[in-house]
Amino acid sequence: MSAEEKDMASGRRYYVNDASVEKLLEIMSVNLNGLLLYRDEIAGWLASIDKVGSEEARAIYLEAWNGDGSYTQDRIGRGTIRVENCILSVVGGIQPSKLQGYLDMCFSTGHNDGLIQRFQLLVYPDAPPEWKYVDEEPDFHARERVREIFQKIDDADFKTLGADVIGKKGFDCFRFDDGGQDVCKNWSINLANQLRLTDTHPLLNEHFSKHRKLVPALAMIFHIIAVADGAKPSCVSLKATQTALLWEAYLQKHAQRIYGLVLGTPYITTLALLERIVDGSLRDGFTVHDILQKKWSGFKYPAQVQKVCKVIEEHGWIRSEKQTPSPAGGRPTTRYRINPKAIKRA
Repeated sequence: MSAEEKDMASGRRYYVNDASVEKLLEIMSVNLNGLLLYRDEIAGWLASIDKVGSEEARAIYLEAWNGDGSYTQDRIGRGTIRVENCILSVVGGIQPSKLQGYLDMCFSTGHNDGLIQRFQLLVYPDAPPEWKYVDEEPDFHARERVREIFQKIDDADFKTLGADVIGKKGFDCFRFDDGGQDVCKNWSINLANQLRLTDTHPLLNEHFSKHRKLVPALAMIFHIIAVADGAKPSCVSLKATQTALLWEAYLQKHAQRIYGLVLGTPYITTLALLERIVDGSLRDGFTVHDILQKKWSGFKYPAQVQKVCKVIEEHGWIRSEKQTPSPAGGRPTTRYRINPKAIKRA
């Protein structure tokens, strides 16, 4: 019996391709180190969890991203499934046109629950200028080296790799060394200031805010790989932290390009204005001038604001009222009345 067959027989799993959420929870309940969901074409998975009736599955995927929670499902007939460590990673590919369509759908309907922002390793590489036929022998030595590193990490007691802290639920945790801690601290301060910039789109801010988790996670991964490959066990090193920050800068550029597929479109500005109405930033009876005075990102021209208000009005969120000028003169003014029923429904 092969090692993979033994793992399957014992219930040990590393990944799944297609599973109902009930079966997924069952598999996760006996795999405390988490699970990987791999889909070659991730558009199909996204469509499946967007269907009516899939709200519970979507919520579970959102929660599993944190990697530090548990989940209990109780059902008549199926009994109780307890997932002590609700940890799930999702990886796959998607065509740019399908990704743009999905982003348009999410943001135009206000269906932005943070799922897409959880894909922190999104990349959108350029196609080569011309196609070339390549016939090269695989690097078998590199492949075997990678396989050995994976096996060592899978078998490892993380204390032998430098973990020295018992964290939540008894997991082994890693500290930064002094150099890594200082670099990560300074980066965190810069990120916090970046997120406060008014000219950064809110959707990008939501994505980049999750880098607070991404950078330490990458640093730890790079450190563990280095130790498994022969480096001395220690705290997470300065070198691993610097490598993580290089990746973070690289991923920021790709995120900007990907969100650029839809940023600036009427869908995004409409969603942004709806959020301002819901959170009370705009009061009943607001005007186009009121919006322009706020100097919000994406709202620079009266015609643009009027177009967005028209879309929102067509969907019943607001109602326009034209006010005639006073006898003293002046221009007629259009005020927008907010539909309280729409706000309550939101």
